[in-house]
Amino acid sequence: MSKKIIDVVIETISPYDFNNTLGNLQAHINDLVHQYGVDARMEWDGDYWAPYCDSPSPRYEVKAMREETDAEYDKRVAEETAACAIRDARERKEFERLQAKFGAK
Repeated sequence: MSKKIIDVVIETISPYDFNNTLGNLQAHINDLVHQYGVDARMEWDGDYWAPYCDSPSPRYEVKAMREETDAEYDKRVAEETAACAIRDARERKEFERLQAKFGAK
């Protein structure tokens, strides 16, 4: 298996932060580009629900793509291996049940 490229939220921005002058907005966007690079994206999440909130709280998310770390890779591989072992055990049990019911051929 190889490492995956994952999409991560770097920062969240309230839409109210955009109630500003165009000069201030330009400065804010330039700061984001300086901090995160020109390949970072800003995406609108109009249906974000904060925990324990009774209504959605729309927000912007600054996202970037990166390769997963060694720790993330090891965790993902371990989880996939465990899930595969559980699935194989379940299928073997089902196979044995069907074999006992219908006989081996």
